[in-house]
Amino acid sequence: MVRGRSLFMGDSEIDQLFYIFRVLGTPDSTSWVEVERLPDYQFSFPKWMYNEEEFRKKMHPLDEEGFDLIKEMLRYQPESRYTAKSALAHRYLQHIPSDLEPVYNLITVSNAQSNGDRDLEQEALEMMNR
Repeated sequence: MVRGRSLFMGDSEIDQLFYIFRVLGTPDSTSWVEVERLPDYQFSFPKWMYNEEEFRKKMHPLDEEGFDLIKEMLRYQPESRYTAKSALAHRYLQHIPSDLEPVYNLITVSNAQSNGDRDLEQEALEMMNR
């Protein structure tokens, strides 16, 4: 959202993965303990190294607090990655005006209907409270 377009713009699953790997580095057992046990993990994946300077350039004009939030949300290790609730508590989001309309209040009836019987507002609230 900061950049006005997707951070990783792959045109297939593998292309998407490689875009992620180029920015965050190819995951290994150090960055993601169980990665080598995943059914589609390939030891032959290209080995890109994490380059924070390149990542920062990609996230321009995000300030230090915003960059920290993005890094926490994009951790490979699932147990270390921010949840929606922890992301909302991050100091970067404390600067948002309190009178800003919450996203879950902006969901339209047509969006709710397109999702079948599921109540999108309730789903959003549940995700925020996890």
